Amino acid sequence: NGSAGSGNTVITIESGSFTSYATAVYHPQYGKMVINGGTFESEAGAGLVLCAGELTVNGGSFITHATGPITAGDSGHEIMPSAIVVDDSIGYPGATKGLKATIEGGSFTSVAGVPAVIVYADEGDDGEYAEINDGTFSSDVSDYCADGFTTIPNPDGTYGITESVTVTFDIPGGDDVLVEIPKGTAVPSSEIPTASAGYSYT
Repeated sequence: NGSAGSGNTVITIESGSFTSYATAVYHPQYGKMVINGGTFESEAGAGLVLCAGELTVNGGSFITHATGPITAGDSGHEIMPSAIVVDDSIGYPGATKGLKATIEGGSFTSVAGVPAVIVYADEGDDGEYAEINDGTFSSDVSDYCADGFTTIPNPDGTYGITESVTVTFDIPGGDDVLVEIPKGTAVPSSEIPTASAGYSYT
């Protein structure tokens, strides 16, 4: 369970149906887990909780139905029941050897108001713990997208992943304002900063 002398596991899941009242997959030790397919569904917990190790998701469906904070494993730390949870706050020894989730595909569904993906870290950039390159998500996961990618709304209310561009607003006498948007789209009016007196944006 994440002790310093254990770990270095290698787990590959190709398919199957994993249904749990609690968390569907719990990974507290250092090791590598690769998920290429399957359905991971939880009635009252998270889809997958990663407390140590390196996770790569290439496909599969992660579905959670819980609405409020939960605990996972032997930790009393409350977390949101997201489809994917990366939790560095517990401090398992194995996490010092590596802790990161890389999402290359799949679908990730949590109930309204619960993030599809969430990272708990005491300090540092969340991008160190989660990197999303593709997939379909029930909430906006742009905070975890890899460099050069961002989310884009789908007609059904979910979010996909697409290439991004950064628009720089050069503020005379002030700091630049950078806005990341999906490639080929316009900057939303709510994201456009107020121009300095005597200036306008082109």
